[in-house]
Amino acid sequence: MRDFLRFISFFTIRYIAIDLSGGKKKLPIRSITVVPKNHIDLAREGMKEYLHSHGYEVDVELSRIKLRY
Repeated sequence: MRDFLRFISFFTIRYIAIDLSGGKKKLPIRSITVVPKNHIDLAREGMKEYLHSHGYEVDVELSRIKLRY
């Protein structure tokens, strides 16, 4: 697994790319937490749909951290 950097609005975001599309083995994902952002409910539903399209039925939770600007 390789990590990447993304630069958005003066911020550096580190992330890893995970391929969910192939292979017979699924990753042992138990839950996903969506970070605070505008339209957080839309982000949650989008993540649920994405995971479902790859055969995952896991809890997608909302972060309890408040959104700050």
